[in-house]
Amino acid sequence: MSDDKPPSSQPLQKSLLDRIGHFLTGEPQDQADLLEILQEAHDKHLLDAESLSMIQGILKFSEMRVRDIMIPRVQMHVIPKDAELDTIVPLILELGHSRFPVIEEDRSKVIGILLAKDLLLYALENKQQTVADLMRPVSVVPESKRLNVLLTEFRTKRNHMAIVVDEYGMTAGLVTIEDVLEEIVGEIVDEHDAQEEQYIQKQGDNKFTLKALT
Repeated sequence: MSDDKPPSSQPLQKSLLDRIGHFLTGEPQDQADLLEILQEAHDKHLLDAESLSMIQGILKFSEMRVRDIMIPRVQMHVIPKDAELDTIVPLILELGHSRFPVIEEDRSKVIGILLAKDLLLYALENKQQTVADLMRPVSVVPESKRLNVLLTEFRTKRNHMAIVVDEYGMTAGLVTIEDVLEEIVGEIVDEHDAQEEQYIQKQGDNKFTLKALT
């Protein structure tokens, strides 16, 4: 019987863990060095693909700005401030979004945000109101703002959407908290996905189903 033992990966694993520990406890050289170590950990099955992807997203996240992920102005679904509320309900039911920018004359000037749930209350109560009555204040951010700063603001202000403006104060697009989080955790199936279950669904005359998280 041979006394030879199967080769062990323990020395390699120990070497890799030593490198990670040295990197984290010492003075970091650069981000590329850390990414190389993490990739090596993944190659040696010490780090799964999902974790590697998330860490890479976090490292990239702090360097990204709003302009990198915003939805361009031309792609925004908007509501004119003078639109008849009765005509808006079918649009919101069709698109399934929970929030819509309200514009004055054109997309370059957003004056408020209309929440679908507020419009639903109007539809149920038959109140004589206008878009201006229902819209909420708009949060505005510069396109140069870093994503990590924006995420903190979203969380502290309990906000889900912000209008992005350029250096001249004109609307450049919009950004949502889902857009920001996707840069860390990857794609989130949400209200912007075509196959997503809609936030508001009509069940019959004056009967609607509204998802609680709206």
